[in-house]
Amino acid sequence: TMPSSIKEESMVLLRNAKLLVGKKFGQSLLRMRAAGFNPMESDDAKLCCSDCGLELCHENMDLAPFTFHAQQRPQCPFVRSLRPNSTSITT
Repeated sequence: TMPSSIKEESMVLLRNAKLLVGKKFGQSLLRMRAAGFNPMESDDAKLCCSDCGLELCHENMDLAPFTFHAQQRPQCPFVRSLRPNSTSITT
């Protein structure tokens, strides 16, 4: 039988391949990663930002991922890193 670490890595690679070709989500994994989202290990139907924890589920896949991220979590370190002059936001 296959060692569990190799099996887990194979499952992650397979899941990522499905994402890349848009079988699971409407957009490519590269576009999602560019917006700060990565596949969740616990649920392959969701993506998550490792900086702020915002989850992007299948229902939200038709939205522009960075716009969604910036609107939902404007203070996220990832979002702020891509926005010029975002260091001093006052309310």
